[in-house]
Amino acid sequence: MKSAIELYLSIFVIAIFGVLCANMVAMNIEANNVRSYHNACIQVIENSGHNQDVINQLIEESPYDLAVERNPSNGVITSQVRVGYNYTIPLLNFSEYYCIEGVAR
Repeated sequence: MKSAIELYLSIFVIAIFGVLCANMVAMNIEANNVRSYHNACIQVIENSGHNQDVINQLIEESPYDLAVERNPSNGVITSQVRVGYNYTIPLLNFSEYYCIEGVAR
């Protein structure tokens, strides 16, 4: 009887760790997708010549929290691009907001 309880407990612990690891892998994939989206936004802004209409369209269609600040200085226009997202692990009741920042030149 004791070995049966230990077996079920071991299976339960392994299942919990398996679900936790799968969730962490999924969130890391999501973080990678956000980084790729951030780089794509910077490329679009740079290729458009910092066109305000393009920036507004990106902000409206963004699946993440996208903020773009244009900084014209000395005849050179740069844009600060920030993409924010939530990193959550429901099993651990963990939620954190992260922001990726970059500059489009």
